[in-house]
Amino acid sequence: MTNPEQTQHLGPVAALRRDVLTFFGGESHPTGRQLRRRRVLIGGLLLPLFFLVGLPLTYIGLMHTPTPNGMEISVVDSGAASDRFVATAQSGASGDEFVITRVGSVADAKHSVLHLDARAAYDPESGTLFVAGAGNTTATAAAEAYVAAIAAAENQTVTIDDIKPLPEGDAVGTGVLYVGLGAIIGGFLTTTTASIVAPRIRIRTKVIVLGVMSIVAAAVQILISYGITGTLESNMWGVAGLVALLAFTCGIVNLAGFILFGPIQLLISIGLFIFLGVPASGIPIGIDMASSFYQFLQPLLPTSAALDGFKRIVYFDSTGIGPILLTLGIWIAVASVGLLIGHRRRAKVVKDHYAQIADDAKEPEPVTA
Repeated sequence: MTNPEQTQHLGPVAALRRDVLTFFGGESHPTGRQLRRRRVLIGGLLLPLFFLVGLPLTYIGLMHTPTPNGMEISVVDSGAASDRFVATAQSGASGDEFVITRVGSVADAKHSVLHLDARAAYDPESGTLFVAGAGNTTATAAAEAYVAAIAAAENQTVTIDDIKPLPEGDAVGTGVLYVGLGAIIGGFLTTTTASIVAPRIRIRTKVIVLGVMSIVAAAVQILISYGITGTLESNMWGVAGLVALLAFTCGIVNLAGFILFGPIQLLISIGLFIFLGVPASGIPIGIDMASSFYQFLQPLLPTSAALDGFKRIVYFDSTGIGPILLTLGIWIAVASVGLLIGHRRRAKVVKDHYAQIADDAKEPEPVTA
């Protein structure tokens, strides 16, 4: 009679080492499957590390000490009073925090504010400061404090006239941000899922699915923002159109990247669309209180431009929306070129594969004696 085989009990460290070596292989001669597992593990760990580093660098870096950076203040040219105000402003100026420009009339002053050409406009004759709180509350408060300090040096009292305030349903002005985030995530996650789960599906099929999901994203965002919560109130169809366009733009750019660069495109999309695009939009912090780097990015990235576009559509009667649509159109065009390159590359691989099969079939059978 033989003794039963004795089971070796390993400690937790030794057991972990055994499992790791079994699953991922040792230092010498790992199998192909073990090498693929290593790559998957490294790729999986990169995503949380990317968030851990990227979010603090972009968001905390933007918001910890926001200061005016080229913030424009219009001054109604009303003679001696405006001359004194401008002289006082220039004498106390430090760097490029504020830029003072003169306008010919009160109507021009209001126009500059409502068209987002200036953060505020001051009429020294009446002591009225025209602002648009819907533009950005933090930046508006900075402009109010700056003008009030200069007026106080001239023994004047400033009266605030908010000619475009935020609605009660969106008291802090972030409603358009969340609408835009829904479009961004809906677009690039659609093509991310399609590229990872079903990589062999035809490119045009993925584009069609993206188009459908972009319309769905618009419908959902409109239902929630205008219907359920009532956060937004005006220009619903304009917002719906931009939601669909933004979702499609993010999705098709992401799809082209997956085809050309592989899964690393997921990190690229998150970095461009969210880590850089959202801070550069001017929604969390007014763009004239962000660094010059973010100011440079705002008109270039699709997400930063579109988020600014949502604000313009909802609160400022779509003023300045043309360049934003142009930016999105350029990104779609570039992504389409990338898809064409990827399609031709894939077609060549398939053609070569079947050509090799045909060549193998033509090889003569060996003659046996």
